[in-house]
Amino acid sequence: MRQKLAIARGLLTNPEVLFMDEPTNGLDPITAQKLRSIIRKKLVEEEKRTIVFATHNLHEAEELCDRIAFIHSGEIKISGLVADIKKEFNTDKRYVMKLKSPDTGLLEKIYRMALVKKVTKIPDGSLSGTIQIEVENIDGNEGIYQVIKEVVDMGGKIYAIHEREISLGETFSRIIDTENIGTKI
Repeated sequence: MRQKLAIARGLLTNPEVLFMDEPTNGLDPITAQKLRSIIRKKLVEEEKRTIVFATHNLHEAEELCDRIAFIHSGEIKISGLVADIKKEFNTDKRYVMKLKSPDTGLLEKIYRMALVKKVTKIPDGSLSGTIQIEVENIDGNEGIYQVIKEVVDMGGKIYAIHEREISLGETFSRIIDTENIGTKI
């Protein structure tokens, strides 16, 4: 209730620039979603207000913000358009591949493929197996085509595959990891 009142009080004077610090903190999920919708549709798109939005919730930042600044240890590490930052730090593509009952041996073979950087088994509650693979990006989609061919040649039964967009949270982790090891990803 206090959070709702603070937001209402901030809107009373109809400011052109609105500062919001963790606006959905403490709200139930339905109210938080409604507030995000009001922020994006009414305040930004219809009323053309500028909102400076501070949050630790990177999913929320990705949903609401056009431009972001990542602050870590008191310093701005990078700022710019969300899409540009994600593109700069995520040069590999990620795919979700669903295989019919993959065994451990097949998963190990997939992991050892030259173009595969990472394999993660995703619990999906089914008897089949779902894995996420991170594939080196070569010549557009050529990398995933090669991986699909190799998986099928090894006896893997793929029944679904799709590209998964890399989240802002993963991008933030890459930026911080890059800084910590002193190299650019």
